[in-house]
Amino acid sequence: MSKFEFNLAMTCGGCSNAVEKALKNAKVSGAEISLEKKSVVIEDSPALFSDEVKEAGLTTDKKIYDFKHKKLLEILKRTGKLVVQPEEKAAEAA
Repeated sequence: MSKFEFNLAMTCGGCSNAVEKALKNAKVSGAEISLEKKSVVIEDSPALFSDEVKEAGLTTDKKIYDFKHKKLLEILKRTGKLVVQPEEKAAEAA
């Protein structure tokens, strides 16, 4: 099964608690939050955003994955933590 991994600027337990609460409020389960690694890894599952995926009429795995990734990114950005994505870093360096 696929995973979503996000790097966050977390500096304390309050930061990781904010991330945990935001994911829980969005009914996202299976998240592994690491303050030490400053990351969150979320296991993909058919249940993750299933209603929204159906409403959007998405059928290909790539489109579904991209949709879920975007939804998770929006949730994590609302925590007020800077989300640093590896692909964004590479684009800035180029």
